[in-house]
Amino acid sequence: MNAILSEMKELFNILNEIWRAIDLALISDQTIQQRRHRIALANAVMSTLPAKNVLDELRDLLNVLAREIAPKKRGECIRLWQAIDWIYREKNDAGVVPENDDGSYKLQLIRINLSHFQRYLRAFDAHAADEFEARFKENVDHRGIAAQIRPLIDDAEGGKGAITNATPKQSVNNKA
Repeated sequence: MNAILSEMKELFNILNEIWRAIDLALISDQTIQQRRHRIALANAVMSTLPAKNVLDELRDLLNVLAREIAPKKRGECIRLWQAIDWIYREKNDAGVVPENDDGSYKLQLIRINLSHFQRYLRAFDAHAADEFEARFKENVDHRGIAAQIRPLIDDAEGGKGAITNATPKQSVNNKA
């Protein structure tokens, strides 16, 4: 496990600096000029993330190293990589962004994924996660998808809930 953490140290350092820049950009009480500058800074700092091919090489190396650790720790390592993938997905504009976004929406999504990352890193190695403790955490639900949608189904079974009809609406052109 120490070898994995050692190989990931530089990536962790970069993620921490990105998170610091995002925290600055998303401060609520700042001038428009400060906000624009800090959003630009956060986006510029994100460009320091390793390229996809370098990240893939690191993942391949760590997959080999992870064969030597206990299954529970290997699972924690997989979730850590999943969160890193989510960060890269948002960085590469794979998410949906509102048309009127000033750049902060994407940064908020990345901070959500960084919040997941820090949680998964804490499970993998609490000491390694300490560096991220001072960062602002988004209020995220770390439960699995099934646990998050269960209350919707429970309410529906009890005759409650906002969803009253699960039949897809017909388009205007398809109405009989």
